[in-house]
Amino acid sequence: MTQRSPSQNNKQVVFGDVYGAVMLPKEVELNKAQNLELKFQVPDIGKAFQDVLNTREVGEFLSGALAGAMTKAVLAPLETIRTRMVVGVGSKSIAGSFLQVIEKQGWQGLWAGNAINMLRIVPTQAIELGTFEWVKRAMTATQEKWVSDGDPKLQFGDITISFPFSWLSPVGVAGAAAGIAGPIDCET
Repeated sequence: MTQRSPSQNNKQVVFGDVYGAVMLPKEVELNKAQNLELKFQVPDIGKAFQDVLNTREVGEFLSGALAGAMTKAVLAPLETIRTRMVVGVGSKSIAGSFLQVIEKQGWQGLWAGNAINMLRIVPTQAIELGTFEWVKRAMTATQEKWVSDGDPKLQFGDITISFPFSWLSPVGVAGAAAGIAGPIDCET
């Protein structure tokens, strides 16, 4: 729809509608026969999301989360008994504590309080395993680069200092990084 304002009748053409208008110089003629269709390419969000999910890092993160969840689920009964014995509730023997919990609360009692453990351990294990694997890969690649290109060197005039980091263990550095990156575990 083309509209002309009285004051700008000869100078500009106003192209637009009630909500907005674009003022174009009169020299720019809009031919109705022209295809004014704007084409936008919308990214395929599903494919992008799937590509991210198929990365190695996400797989390692999920593996850590699953490992933590399975460990806590399987060991929850022992954790329950250990907690009861530390606090001094019930029997003084492991077998006696198991029987007491089962008699009073049923089998589900052995997993009492496990949901909060899951909320704590699943992200911790995911972060730790993901960090461990990523740092291990990065350290290994860096050491291979140093072997081919030579160790890093620092030069001060005629003095050259070489830093042979080949003695660093990628697994050791990755383990330290994972311990630092993972949330603090407050278990006693």
